[in-house]
Amino acid sequence: MGRESKIRKLRRLKIIPEVKQRGSKKPMAKGWRITIWSIVAVAFVLVVMGIWAYSGRDHAAKVGSQVITANEVEVRAFEALSAKLTPDQLNPNDPNFQQQLEGEKEATLQRLIQEKIYIEAAKNEGLEITSDDYLVIAQEKMENEVKLQVVQKLEKDWTDEDKEAWKDWMTEAGYESEESLVSFIQTRFKGEIEFKAHRQKAVGDTLDAMEATDNEAKAWYDEKGAMKISHILLSYDAINHEASKGKEQKEKLNDIHKSILDGEITFADAANKHTEDQKGNGGDLGWYNIQDGKLINEAGTAGLVPEFERMALTLAPGDVSGIVQTQFGFHIIKCTKTRNNSTNYDLKEGVRLAIIKLSVGDTSNPQAPPAPEEEWTSIKTQASDIVSQIKSGSIDFATAATRFSVDQLTKTNGGELPPMMASDVSGYFWASMEDAKQYEGQGMYPFEVTVVEKAHNMSNDQVSEPIRTSSGWVIVKKIDYRNAKSLSFDDVKEQVKRDVLVLKKNEFESNWLEGKRGEITVSIGNPWIKFANWWENSVVAPMGDFGTWVSELLGKNASDKPTNQIPIDGNSDELPNMEDPAVQEQIQRMLQEQADKQGITPGEGTPQPINP
Repeated sequence: MGRESKIRKLRRLKIIPEVKQRGSKKPMAKGWRITIWSIVAVAFVLVVMGIWAYSGRDHAAKVGSQVITANEVEVRAFEALSAKLTPDQLNPNDPNFQQQLEGEKEATLQRLIQEKIYIEAAKNEGLEITSDDYLVIAQEKMENEVKLQVVQKLEKDWTDEDKEAWKDWMTEAGYESEESLVSFIQTRFKGEIEFKAHRQKAVGDTLDAMEATDNEAKAWYDEKGAMKISHILLSYDAINHEASKGKEQKEKLNDIHKSILDGEITFADAANKHTEDQKGNGGDLGWYNIQDGKLINEAGTAGLVPEFERMALTLAPGDVSGIVQTQFGFHIIKCTKTRNNSTNYDLKEGVRLAIIKLSVGDTSNPQAPPAPEEEWTSIKTQASDIVSQIKSGSIDFATAATRFSVDQLTKTNGGELPPMMASDVSGYFWASMEDAKQYEGQGMYPFEVTVVEKAHNMSNDQVSEPIRTSSGWVIVKKIDYRNAKSLSFDDVKEQVKRDVLVLKKNEFESNWLEGKRGEITVSIGNPWIKFANWWENSVVAPMGDFGTWVSELLGKNASDKPTNQIPIDGNSDELPNMEDPAVQEQIQRMLQEQADKQGITPGEGTPQPINP
């Protein structure tokens, strides 16, 4: 047996004492170990979550592995809005513009999510995208968009003069060849080209194989495409109102409904008398287009709750519905008119115009003060001089528009709006009195009522004297006039077939996207903001509440803090009354506290002030 073994044996037999371990500590209780490690684990998780959230601080959404940044949304939204508004309306300081931009950002985010779904779906299915695929998309963009924007015609319709105009533009823009322009397009529109290439791989073959038959086109042409509706509303909020009010409102509307059906009162008169919405207007809600089983207003946005919409779609002209309950209350709906899709192809009465626009004042700033009358007079003199030059033949209208007009949409097209903005199948933009009045002041229609009124009374090819508008002076040339005309199906069959094909493709893609969205995780929002809000609401606020609860439990609050100040009436500038027993007691207490802090007995010395 070795020496160490003997020593251990003697210690077990208690013959020699155990050697105490220096610095040995009592083991930590199991409960404390669990508590500490739990705190460490939670802290670690919070740190990891914070780092993850902070790394996504510029995210607007994530689609699978595809990230959409806030900057991407902002840029795309501004570009989209720029295409819809005139330059003088693109004013970042204008609250209306900011409101429009916010709305456009919401729409842009949804479009980007759809684009990323195509990319993610193509990658998940292992579809390979080559550099040639990107090249084809960029070339198509040049052919179908850039060339059309520069020359205002499809390339198949180009004249020798148009070809020269394209070459001149290429030179002025600094492109040595079309290949260099395509290369720039690939860089400038990288995101768009990536999306289109993946979309082509994912659904392109299916879409390309689709077609619309004559029978499909004719059936759609004859279908109901829009309806004008009115309603009577008696409001009721099931959450905030008593059930008795709901019963009362429904019974009242039942009586109104019976009176209408019995012919005792017309729907319009009943609406004017009883409705709580659109009163004085016969309850009229206006026209709604029927698209994919939805009612879309003329501004292009849906605005009807599902229960209301489903009932309205079942009505024929003159029909009055039964009682319909929605979140707003109880309704009776009437379909006043309908129109078939065929009316979309009818030509309106109107005039085809070219303009030269000269602005007065700072049109880019809605907050700018009105221009002085002297400036109006000066610009009118300039406009009158231009008219004189045109009428004398020293300059033609198109050249004058290019040289003098400030309207970017028309100046490079002889004063006319580009054909790509055609309002109907004629291929031209026709200014009508109906549209001019409907959209006046909404920034949606390029010709004010005063301009259209003047043009209607002019003869073809006549040039007007300067016309004063809200933003300056306009010179108008009347190019042509036409009467309203209904077109037969045979007249517009090919256009109808193209439209129906677009609808079929849209329906297919909508269903495809809906299916893929169920397979691909889509997360909308900024992770950092979500984490910060969670931290504030779930950690900071409860901790504050807990601290307050503990203070109250211990009988402490802000008003209970001890004070060494002698109470003084807050409404008095006088010193306290030293004869007052309460004041004397307060002084004695203060002296005792100071003496205790300095370790002396009152009377042995004078306590000295101690800094807190």
